[in-house]
Amino acid sequence: MAPHLESGLTAPAQRTVPPLDILDRLPRLGWAADPTPIQAMPELAAELGLGWLGCKRDDLTQPGSGGTKTRKLDFLLASPPWRDAPKWISVGAIGSGHLVACTAAAERLGRQLEAHLFWEPLSAGVLDNLAYTASGPTSLIYHSSRVALALRRPGVLTALHMAGVPVIPPGGTTPVAMLGLVRAGLELAGQVHRGELPEPQRVYVSLGSGGTAVGLAVGLAIGGLRTVVHAVAAVERALATRTRLRRQVHGLSEYLRQVGLPELADVEPNAVVINYSQVGPGYGRASGSSLDAVGVLKRQGIGLEPIYTGKAMAALLVDAEIARRENRPIDAWLFWNTVRRPEPMQVADGWRARLPPALIARLQNVEGLTGAHRAVKRSRRWFLVGGAATLAGATALVRMSGYPSLPRWHGREFTAAEAHILGAAAEAVLASAPLPTELTAIAVPLDRYVAALPPRMRSDIHALIWLIEQGSTPLVGQIHRMSSLPVAARVAYLKDLLPRRDVIGDAARGLRDLVVLGYYALPMAWGSIGFTGPLVPDMPRPRRPTYAQLVAPAGRLPNGMRTE
Repeated sequence: MAPHLESGLTAPAQRTVPPLDILDRLPRLGWAADPTPIQAMPELAAELGLGWLGCKRDDLTQPGSGGTKTRKLDFLLASPPWRDAPKWISVGAIGSGHLVACTAAAERLGRQLEAHLFWEPLSAGVLDNLAYTASGPTSLIYHSSRVALALRRPGVLTALHMAGVPVIPPGGTTPVAMLGLVRAGLELAGQVHRGELPEPQRVYVSLGSGGTAVGLAVGLAIGGLRTVVHAVAAVERALATRTRLRRQVHGLSEYLRQVGLPELADVEPNAVVINYSQVGPGYGRASGSSLDAVGVLKRQGIGLEPIYTGKAMAALLVDAEIARRENRPIDAWLFWNTVRRPEPMQVADGWRARLPPALIARLQNVEGLTGAHRAVKRSRRWFLVGGAATLAGATALVRMSGYPSLPRWHGREFTAAEAHILGAAAEAVLASAPLPTELTAIAVPLDRYVAALPPRMRSDIHALIWLIEQGSTPLVGQIHRMSSLPVAARVAYLKDLLPRRDVIGDAARGLRDLVVLGYYALPMAWGSIGFTGPLVPDMPRPRRPTYAQLVAPAGRLPNGMRTE
């Protein structure tokens, strides 16, 4: 079963809709039992030039706080190893809706949740979700960034168990969890069959871990609909690739065979179109268009949030305008609202005291006060850029010239000076590790990685490099810039900065994590962590390679893969 990842109606021809109990014979908790309603929006459809526009209200999913995550957990938590475990581990941003759903499930089922959190920009919705997660049967472990989490606790992203505790992967996306979305596709097909809505040409859904888009593409095809899934990325392109969706389709197909449903495994899924236009400033950050889209549906009585669902709706609005300008006929489009209900959740009075100390300190620093829910006055990006600007006045004491020319350096993103700074930082961060002869080798994979990030993230990375490089004079009184200090002085300088819970500490930790990421992309470092070589899929290399593909020789196959 291989997905079409392109435009066009490529689904199988219309046929009788299979009953939902074709999947209900498999273990599930019985959540999301009743179909969620379809809300037609005729006035908005007329305004946009659409023949019909509706919303699939998964925010009304029962039980708990609703949302499409409930559909995933319905099957996942009824299956081993999660079914019988007294505790689960999972991961998400501090305002993760996935962690909210896992917390609600743990409370409902009498389990414990170990939640690994990473930072994202604050908003009222983020704080509401964090408060609920902290109030539940949870233990919280905080990481300053996604990169820090991946480097220090990679098991929460890749392992099935950690210390004997089963892991619920990011977004709850596993083959068994995707059955919940296959069932959702069949549910929609049944609603079309009963005349509750016309067959949609398109369904718009937000794209994070990918499980929702893939499960729907399979379920809609099984149900005989020709609907194209428009998956609107809310994460950076490198984390939402066609290759990743193909792997998920393959995993779902294999699982359907394992559980005795080969007739479903052989159905070719509907087309999936990945839309990257609405990522905006990056993951966890609202864009102007997503905020506008939230307002559009608020006037329809439908609550969205600007990080995932707002971006998906923004893509629908843009596509409708393009179709109208080009005079293309439009019949029916459907927006799938995956968010939880916006109603207040019960939280403990002292929930902040349950947060890890590092997270408490960062919240206090960003909010500028303790124990109150307030919007962030300024984004972290402007603190970072502003910090770099403040230190610019001190650079009179630190030479801005005199960096090695590095004639063999041909970076797409980093200048030769920045490659030199990264090499100098590597000597301090990795003082006890074997290093390459040319320290700028560490900057080579980083240059390719950073070049693929959104513009604001690239700007932040340049700012943090120069902030730490030129900050040695005003911060610790060194007359020389960081890269010109002796190695021992560089180690001491970074050691002083890393514990700080302010923008300087954030920049120092970001530089450290970049250096470690670049180091472990080098083959010479693999032996120290038992890594035997990258896994490269037997398929055309994507435009933006994943980590393993980034460092692999051209044509390398996964370990153990046959070549015939």
